[in-house]
Amino acid sequence: MPVSCRWDGGSHLGRSRHRNEDAWGAATLAGDGRGLLLAIADGMGGHPGGDVASRAAIESALDSAGLCPAGDPALACLEGLYQRAQDSLRDRAKARPSLREMGTTLTVALLREDGCWVGHLGDSRLAWWRDGEICLVTRDHSVAWGLVEAGVLDAEAAERDPTGAMLTRFLGPTESPCNPDLLERPLLLERGDRLLLATDGLGKVVSMERAAAILRAEEVSRSVRLLIEATLDAGAPDNVTVVVAEALDVPASGRTPLRFEDSRYRWRESPDASH
Repeated sequence: MPVSCRWDGGSHLGRSRHRNEDAWGAATLAGDGRGLLLAIADGMGGHPGGDVASRAAIESALDSAGLCPAGDPALACLEGLYQRAQDSLRDRAKARPSLREMGTTLTVALLREDGCWVGHLGDSRLAWWRDGEICLVTRDHSVAWGLVEAGVLDAEAAERDPTGAMLTRFLGPTESPCNPDLLERPLLLERGDRLLLATDGLGKVVSMERAAAILRAEEVSRSVRLLIEATLDAGAPDNVTVVVAEALDVPASGRTPLRFEDSRYRWRESPDASH
């Protein structure tokens, strides 16, 4: 059964910025069209060329969709995608030395018949919504979230900590490997599940609970608009970009709904899950 979903996205400058350094896009996979790539990026504010970096990363990611047939190994596809994106930034920096310090986040979802594969660098986020519950799949590559994982800060405090803006991993024009997080096994989506990709402009001011409520109540295009409006109502100190996708027709997984362990990238099958 082909993967089928409805999706939409949008971006806004926010209340305080003079330039939008976010970018997003979507593309069907090569071959029989049984897959979709969603991508979102946030150029590093304060660095020359943040907007150039995010656009280049998205353009490269979308081009990679045409080089990734549905039957190819998903992790190899994602590894190639990130490498090509890094190469693209490096080529631009060589042509324009003023861009040598540019950088960007890059988070992607590769939806195929065998599930949703996720790649991630930076502090943009991908969340998985099901039946009113939401789970943050990605982890921020920031100083603050490093402190969370070390047990020094809790998640709520990390959202307010100024070191949350200090990235420890991102995509840039370097020779060193970019080392993205690649989900080792796919998210097994069921009909009605939703994916939320968002830059940190949303996460800074809109809680996961508020985002989940909007996703529950609204169809995809309207939920995108309302998530951006909620960010603006809360002050929107940064650019905000949102992509939402809803699974329609997906291969039967033979599994019961997942039980989310907490609000941060932990889930497991319910005890009575069948295989």
